[in-house]
Amino acid sequence: MQAHAAGGIPAERSREHVERIVTAAHDYAVTMGGLLDADNTTTREVTEREVAFQPMESITIANLGERTVEGVRLVANDRGDWYDIDSMVVEATRGAATDQERIQLIYQFMTRNHHHGASMFCATEELKAEQHDPVVLLNSLPVGLCGYSANAGLTLMRRALGERAEPPPLIRGLHGHTVGEIGLGGEYQMMDMAAHVFFLGRDNLTPVSGEALAHDHELAKRELRGGPLLGQLWEGAEKGAGQFGADDVRVPCPCTEGHAIDIDLRPGEALQWRWDSRGAFSSDGRATTPPVGVSNSIFTWRPPLSDTGLQECFERADDVEAVAGALAGSDPGASVTLRVRTPYVIAGASLAAHFRGGEAGDRFAVELSTDGERWTDLWRADGAGEHRADLSLDRALPLREGPPEYEYLLRIRLGSRVASARLEDLRIETVVMTSPIALPRLQVGQNRLVYRDASASRDVQVAIRWRESSAQAAPAPPEGTFAPAAGEVVRQTQVAFEWPEAPGCDLYHLQVSRRPDMLVIYRPSFDCYHREPSFGVPFGGIFNPGESYYWRVRARSEAGVWGPWSEVRRFQWEGPCPPVSVRSEVDGQRARITWAPHPDGARPVRYLVYGSDERGFSVADGPHEVVGRGEVPGNLLGETEGTEVLVVAPDAADGRMNRCFYRVVAVDERGTRSGCSDYAEMPHPLIFTQPVTEARAGEAYRYEAQSLRSLGDLQYRDRQRPHEYFLREEIAWALVDGPQWLAIDAESGVLSGTPAAAGSCDVAISATATCPHNYVPTGLRPSAAQRFLSASQPEPVTVTQRFELEVR
Repeated sequence: MQAHAAGGIPAERSREHVERIVTAAHDYAVTMGGLLDADNTTTREVTEREVAFQPMESITIANLGERTVEGVRLVANDRGDWYDIDSMVVEATRGAATDQERIQLIYQFMTRNHHHGASMFCATEELKAEQHDPVVLLNSLPVGLCGYSANAGLTLMRRALGERAEPPPLIRGLHGHTVGEIGLGGEYQMMDMAAHVFFLGRDNLTPVSGEALAHDHELAKRELRGGPLLGQLWEGAEKGAGQFGADDVRVPCPCTEGHAIDIDLRPGEALQWRWDSRGAFSSDGRATTPPVGVSNSIFTWRPPLSDTGLQECFERADDVEAVAGALAGSDPGASVTLRVRTPYVIAGASLAAHFRGGEAGDRFAVELSTDGERWTDLWRADGAGEHRADLSLDRALPLREGPPEYEYLLRIRLGSRVASARLEDLRIETVVMTSPIALPRLQVGQNRLVYRDASASRDVQVAIRWRESSAQAAPAPPEGTFAPAAGEVVRQTQVAFEWPEAPGCDLYHLQVSRRPDMLVIYRPSFDCYHREPSFGVPFGGIFNPGESYYWRVRARSEAGVWGPWSEVRRFQWEGPCPPVSVRSEVDGQRARITWAPHPDGARPVRYLVYGSDERGFSVADGPHEVVGRGEVPGNLLGETEGTEVLVVAPDAADGRMNRCFYRVVAVDERGTRSGCSDYAEMPHPLIFTQPVTEARAGEAYRYEAQSLRSLGDLQYRDRQRPHEYFLREEIAWALVDGPQWLAIDAESGVLSGTPAAAGSCDVAISATATCPHNYVPTGLRPSAAQRFLSASQPEPVTVTQRFELEVR
């Protein structure tokens, strides 16, 4: 896909609207014809955007007056007021009723306006911090790695919540990935704004923390990530769960803010926002190609060469005066200095100047500085006659070395003894990096434009140029039979969404919300594109009983044009909620789990019990694929009408007993299942076998001891060894106490030997669980590798079984 490309739909006509503005607050309307705009022709994904038709060409705001106009802002249709963090927060959270909705609306704001890709400035922490400011990131550098969106998103959330953001925001470092955690009500909520995902708890109301995900991967497996254009679907969700672990790094989020898009236009200066790219960009040297999804806007400046111009435009004038529409130097060291300033990152610049010398001794020069101390000579000339300087300023600007530059100084020397060295014309062009998404854009129909500035007077012209097209019509909303139907009460374990197929369409966009206005998306899995006219989450417990949910769908034509949304339909789900208070009770070699029915939802009539040695396992009645393990048998142990069941026993008749972890699912009288409970964890190691306590003299004795042993959970370490069970336990057996004739196999746990004579003896064997398969990611320094091991490597755990052995 190409981000912000013009696409393949042809334009039929070009239009322009010019507005002269002389008041500080100026609202006006612009009508765009045709059928297509960027809103109904954009298909977004994590890394880029496909725009089938981009109508916007440019918006030029020019200062035609003699005084500087400060604080220029232009907003179209109440969106794009991202000039400072407070206005950005207001727009992102508009319509929120609670702090929870504010968090989720900012999450949506970030995922819809930023895309994941190689960052332009990442060589040092200082350069990274530059892009952590959401105003910089979303206005000028809208592509970046996961850490940038995490920092910027948390900064917006903290700004929106203020002191209610408690505990303070954290950045969570996974292996090869970074996410943010925002505090609310004393608990953290993990927000992955790069992979477009957060994870609701079993209450289906509140996003959980990274700690909860590290503890129980099942919470992460039941949510699609990487939308809205999906790739690996549920396999990707399972792999993504493996990124969370006990070794995750957590550091405070600096919440960088303070940048603002302060647009000050001096006399003769104009800003042209553009939606195309010249290929100009700035970076710290790592990027070698222009970033996807960044356009090149242009500041042009033709400062008046007059007394007023000297006052308003030039930072310094030494022995220079305005003479007949030109600036003249009256000393061999005469010069003028201008400061070019832009709120966007500079990607290139050029200068065109016309000089005239009256005497042979006249001297001319153009110099550039980024700090006011070190100057670079760009051009020199001397003598009488006409001199022209057409210069690229790029070589004097650190465009490939970083850090981002927002201003530079130009010094123009007019050395003369008799005021004969003159500057007769000057034009400066500065190319900047802008996000096309952030710029004020028109939509089909009537558009409301709001102009504001902070000056006492102004004479400003705003010229908007766009293209119109009716070459493709948007598909109609799907019509026919929908499931769930409007007002339907769904009583199946899984809710299957189905809608009519739209002829000539290749993609459908499904959304589900708790709000009838669809403002806040319910969960990431329900804001995705689908190739087929149906979708269902293959897990129970995704909805809450008694709550109203709202859903809609729209279709995209093969030309890339999205149609309008269908009618919003309301439905409810009815069924039981997951059991609560699931815990284990151990008595010697036996253990049971107990639980309580959830107070909400349909009354359970029976319960299904599932067991596995995999921490964070998903329940499955039959054989199923597990990433890192292949096909495995089902883990359903059985069912009961009570609220407890024996799960560990020496004489277990069912091979699915004697596992480390257990979950429970409630079932109501209609057969509708809840989602699974939290897992109950058995102690491990736990020797669950009964020892053989009798032997005969002169005959071989044998006792095969067995212990619970955890597989751990799926973990991602690095690209060399991704998605393995690095913390799977191995049991080392040892004979702690016993006669000399008795020995134990360290691996199998078989205790054996042949006693020579009758008698009794005390025997003690031990089982020690270790995780010898742990893997340190490659490339870590020794100190970092040691910190990793201390965080990720469980301490060995030893248990002992003692018994009296009688030899007859």
